[in-house]
Amino acid sequence: MSDRMENILYQFKSLSLKLDESLKVMERNFELLSRLMERVEQSIRELNATFENLARTIREQENLFADQVETLLNSFNFEVRGFRDAVKLETFNETKELLDSLLETVQSEINPQRIKPMMNELVQASLKILSRAGGAK
Repeated sequence: MSDRMENILYQFKSLSLKLDESLKVMERNFELLSRLMERVEQSIRELNATFENLARTIREQENLFADQVETLLNSFNFEVRGFRDAVKLETFNETKELLDSLLETVQSEINPQRIKPMMNELVQASLKILSRAGGAK
């Protein structure tokens, strides 16, 4: 019985060593996985900050663009009005009417009040695309 007990004891020690080795491997894997998760979380935070900065930049650029368009249109309208005033002579009535018509057409086609909502829609669509891109990753 002593040989049998020694054999059982040997098997138990061998199994115990294998379990210890497995536990060490599992602990190492857990540490690696924990570090990987920390890096993933940091990357997600950095991506979110990047998307927020990008969205803010898009909004700022949209406002700047809309202001520039409005300034340009006001300048154009001023120039056209100045030209129209210069041709008020009776012999140029037909030209004046054509200029008025042109001015009305330009004002109705390129209206800053219509451009700003369109730019807002563009920004919202861009933000949706960015949020989907951020959510997909």
